[in-house]
Amino acid sequence: MATFFKKYLNTIFIAIICSLLSIFITYSVCNSKRVSLENGEYVIAQVDGREYTSNEYYEVLVTTDNLTNLLRKIDLDILKDKYKDSDNDDLTYATDTYKNMYNDYMTNNPSSSESDFLESYSYKDKDSLINYLKNDYYLYRYEKEYTKNNYDSSKLQKFYDDNVYKSKDLYIFTGTSIDDMKSIKKLLDSNENVKSVMTKYASVTSKNISNYYYNDGTFTDDQVSAIKELKEKQTSSILSDSNNGYILFYVDSVSSKPSLDECKDTILDYLVSVDLSQDVSLSYKAMFNLQKENNIKFYDSVLQEKYNDLINKYNK
Repeated sequence: MATFFKKYLNTIFIAIICSLLSIFITYSVCNSKRVSLENGEYVIAQVDGREYTSNEYYEVLVTTDNLTNLLRKIDLDILKDKYKDSDNDDLTYATDTYKNMYNDYMTNNPSSSESDFLESYSYKDKDSLINYLKNDYYLYRYEKEYTKNNYDSSKLQKFYDDNVYKSKDLYIFTGTSIDDMKSIKKLLDSNENVKSVMTKYASVTSKNISNYYYNDGTFTDDQVSAIKELKEKQTSSILSDSNNGYILFYVDSVSSKPSLDECKDTILDYLVSVDLSQDVSLSYKAMFNLQKENNIKFYDSVLQEKYNDLINKYNK
């Protein structure tokens, strides 16, 4: 789920250090007591006789990683002005993403604490990470918008043809007790009211998807196959489920297959989210487009060259 966060995480510490160095360079250059070498460089630090020059630290500041941090700031300045209607969407996005990240971490590190989680991402507190993720909201919103507008129509049509089926009022029951699951199935097979069945067993969790017509990645291929075969008032067999133990499906009613126009936006949201999570170049391409639209220009030849290299890397 936070693509941009993962992409830029490794550069955050370097960006902070380099920002401090940049301030230090400016101070050193302006200081009347600076030491100048024959080639015009300035010594900005010395350790046990080893001199560090302004040009050496300039090379650090214009590395690709730090260019990426500069571009992130530029993009955010543009997008926060573009998306002034975000209200609290950025906080909602950040909070949800944080929860997902934290839950994934705790699943793999069950004996760890929240402070361990934050430390693993080089953050001192929750608020700092939340603020970073709030910024990610603007980047991700534009990535999705740009990618949706430029999505391959033939790819969309193929997904619709292969994966969209008749809309079903679907009920899902999950639990760890096979006996309780069997009892649930028996009640449903005997035409017991499904909403009444949902309250029968505390050990069984249930939910309803009122308009289920394509696999959005929630279920496995075997589970989707079982759902597709179900007709109105039918119950599936009890299937194994890696997350919950057992899972059972019931279809209360069946409607016609939605047209492509009716479900296009929903499907596109899903496909774009999947593509962005699997192909980091799409995020870069979206941001290159944003920068181009806003007439980005560098007044440093080295930075311009690094930027051109970045474009060539991800626009293949």
